[in-house]
Amino acid sequence: MSPPPSGRALRRYESARIDRASRVQQGSHARADYNHLPDGPQQRARDEALRAADPLAANAWIYAHDPFARTGPDEGSSP
Repeated sequence: MSPPPSGRALRRYESARIDRASRVQQGSHARADYNHLPDGPQQRARDEALRAADPLAANAWIYAHDPFARTGPDEGSSP
């Protein structure tokens, strides 16, 4: 017996999202200590590095994502 349409749709949704969602979570986890440094020399050096960088450049892939783009014959949707 095949799964109901809602089950197939959920599997397609998961398949379309898992790689990107995992990448976002891994990046967030990797920065946890860096983002929450106690006051001191490391924190000041981090703040200087952040001031000198374009905050969106390293994460442009996150903001450029189009959730409505069709990525396959059964994935995505039109607004």
